[in-house]
Amino acid sequence: MNDATLLIVDDNRDNLFIMTQLIQNFLPECGVLTATSAEEGLEIAARRCPDGALVDVQMPGMDGLEMCRRLKERAATAHLPVILITAHRADPDLKARGLDSGADDFITRPIDNQELVARVRVMLRIRRAESRLRDMNSRLSEMVAQKTLELRQALVESQQAREKVDTILRCVSDGLLVTDAQDRVVLMNHAAEELLGVRLLEVATLPVAEALGPLPHGSELMAALAGRKGGVRFDFARIEDGAARDIEGKTSVIEGPAGELHGMILSFSDVTLDRELSRMKSEFISTAAHELRTPLTSIQGFSEVLLTREDIPASDRRRYLRYIHQNTATLVNLVRDLLDLSRIEAGQALCLEKKPCTLDVLVKQYYDSYRARYPRHRFELSLPEPVPCLQVDPGKIGQVLENLLSNAVKYSPEGGEVKIQAELDQGRCRISVSDQGIGMTPEQAGKACEKFYRVDNSTTAVEGTGLGLSIVKHVVEAHGGEMRIESEPARGTRFSFTVPLHPQSP
Repeated sequence: MNDATLLIVDDNRDNLFIMTQLIQNFLPECGVLTATSAEEGLEIAARRCPDGALVDVQMPGMDGLEMCRRLKERAATAHLPVILITAHRADPDLKARGLDSGADDFITRPIDNQELVARVRVMLRIRRAESRLRDMNSRLSEMVAQKTLELRQALVESQQAREKVDTILRCVSDGLLVTDAQDRVVLMNHAAEELLGVRLLEVATLPVAEALGPLPHGSELMAALAGRKGGVRFDFARIEDGAARDIEGKTSVIEGPAGELHGMILSFSDVTLDRELSRMKSEFISTAAHELRTPLTSIQGFSEVLLTREDIPASDRRRYLRYIHQNTATLVNLVRDLLDLSRIEAGQALCLEKKPCTLDVLVKQYYDSYRARYPRHRFELSLPEPVPCLQVDPGKIGQVLENLLSNAVKYSPEGGEVKIQAELDQGRCRISVSDQGIGMTPEQAGKACEKFYRVDNSTTAVEGTGLGLSIVKHVVEAHGGEMRIESEPARGTRFSFTVPLHPQSP
C-alpha cells in the first residue's frame, strides 16, 4: 500500500512516462496518478485527493496556472501542494503569476532528477506536517469546544438543579412522596397525586396521616413510616369510582452526613393490572390443566378398553376410536395455541406460508365440519360472486375460522343461527362469523382479545383457555388485516376480519 499519492499533469505523454518512471524508481513508496490535461487533472484531484501535484505550466486549453488557481479555490484540494514545471529560463513574471495562483514550488526544464526527487520529498514532508497540524488544530478546537460546552452545561445544571429535580419527580411513572423528620409532607410528584387522590398544594406541611386520610389497609403504610427503615414494603387499597385500586409501596430513608434522619421517601405503584393478570394466569393454568386432563382421561379410558377387551363389537370399537381421535384433535389444538402464545410472548413474528387459495375451498371445509358436528345449530354460508382468490396462509386462517366457529357454538348453548359471511371491502376480503348467543358487554368485547381472558368464567360448560381470540388477532394482523367485534348481551356476537386478495383475483 502506498504511503502517498502524486498527481502528474502534462500534455506530453513522453514527459509523463519519464517522470512516472523517475518517481517509481526513486520514491517507490509514492503512488502516481497521471493526466494529460488540466481538466482531467482537476477531475482526478477532486475524486482521488492526492498528496501533491506536479503540473506543467504550458498546456493547451487550460494552462497549469489556471489549474493551480482552481485547485486552491476548492475546499477539498485547497491544501494540496503544487509544484509548477516551467520552461527553460522562464520569465520571472510567469513565476510571479504562479505564486499568485497558489503554487508552492517551481521546477525548470530540463529537469534534474535529483532535484525533482528532493523537491517532491520536501513537498510531501510539508504536506504531512500540515496535515498533522490541521489534525491537531481540529482536535484542539474540538477539545476547547467540548470543555466550553461542559462548563456551560455545568453552569446551567448548577443554576437549575431544583427545576431538574422537580421535573424528574413530575415525569417519573411511580408515585413519590417525601416527608421530613416529623412525617410532614414536603414534596409529592404528579403520579403520587393521582394515585393518592390528593394535591401537594393542599397537603404540604401536613402530617402524612392527616394528608392521606383514611385508606383501606392504610395501617400498613403508617407502620412502615413509623419504622424509620428503608426497603420496607407495604400495600394498601384506594377506592376510586367504586372500584378498588391496589397500590404497592416501599420506603427509603433520607439521611444526613452523620447518619441522622432527615425524612423518608415513599414510592407508590399501581399494581391493580399486574395482580389482575396474575389472577388470570392462575385461572388459565387451572383451566389449561382441566382442558388437558379431560381429553387425556377419555383417550386413556377408551384406549384401555380397546387394549383389554377382545369382545368389543366393531361398531363400538369404531365409536371408541372416533372419541380418541376427537380428543386427540382437541389436545393438538390446545398445544398449538400454547406454542403460538409462546412465540408471541417471545416477540417472534408468526411464520406465514402464503399462497393462492380460493375463498370457497378455504371456508367450506369448516362450514361442513361444524354443520355435521353440531346439528342443533343452523349454519348459513354467504359468499360473494364471483368467488375471490385470497393470498393467505390457509392453515393459519383455518385456525382463525376454527376459533371463531368454536366460540360461536360454545357461547350459543341453546342452538341458534351461526352465519359465515364474506364480502369485498376496499380491495380486501372481509370474513365474518356471527351467532345468536349470550353476547358481550362493551367492556367484555374490549377485553375479548386479551390473553387468558374468558368472557363468562362462571359458565363451567364453556370450554377453552382464553387464548384463542388473542392468537386470532395476531394471525389477522400478521396478514396485514384488522379484526372487529360487534356484540350485544343476549343478542349475539359478530366477529369479522380482513385478509388480502390475490393480486390476480377478479
